[in-house]
Amino acid sequence: MRAVDPDLPVQDVKTLEEVVSQSVAPPRFRFVLVGLFAVLALALSVVGLYGVISQSVAHRTQEIGIRMALGASRATIARMVIIEALALAAIGVAVGVAVSLGATRVLVGFLFGVEATNVATYAMVAIVIAMSAVAASYGPARRAMRADPAMVLRAE
Repeated sequence: MRAVDPDLPVQDVKTLEEVVSQSVAPPRFRFVLVGLFAVLALALSVVGLYGVISQSVAHRTQEIGIRMALGASRATIARMVIIEALALAAIGVAVGVAVSLGATRVLVGFLFGVEATNVATYAMVAIVIAMSAVAASYGPARRAMRADPAMVLRAE
């Protein structure tokens, strides 16, 4: 610039990389914020599902003991607990998909290069939630499998 016109005042000189970085900073911040809230929501849902399944297993201890006394295998008991967690997760996914389809106008502002009704995104979210439900039900399923039928039936 000085070679072309030495009297021209040059202020606020930035590289193109700095200009681009500043222009995408607000959308990037929103993306990170939404991502953090999504992780927090997933963690809260896993903790809540763990609590619900634990409480369900605690209330059904006698039923589980009777099933085991009648010959149900530990795998059958674990499958029963995990299926209950997956059923609750499926209800949550169905409600979440319905709400998010209704809120697509708001979601469009947060998405770049992806449609608000992208089927692959919904499928990935459903898979992550199903895997989280299985992880949340692991502890209660293990506790249910370890129940001794004789002790459970004697306790009631």
